[in-house]
Amino acid sequence: MKQILLSTLLFLSINAALCATPYNIAPQAKVTATSEYNDTYRAALACDGIIGISDRGEWASKSSVSHWGGITFPRIKLEWENERNIDRI
Repeated sequence: MKQILLSTLLFLSINAALCATPYNIAPQAKVTATSEYNDTYRAALACDGIIGISDRGEWASKSSVSHWGGITFPRIKLEWENERNIDRI
């Protein structure tokens, strides 16, 4: 019984840690990315507050690997109108 209770508490604490908080400033940002895979994975979805759900709230790029191993590394950029102090991501 104690193990079930501990497992439940662990699950709930992990689940709570994955939720966006009311202090999330990402939705206020202007989002740009090097590329977007398609409309389903556009860059703006990276800061919509949806996390941990497959194929929802995800950004994907058209990054590729050449035959000699060269990678086009994806990049996403968030910009705000006013300066912000960010202490965690």
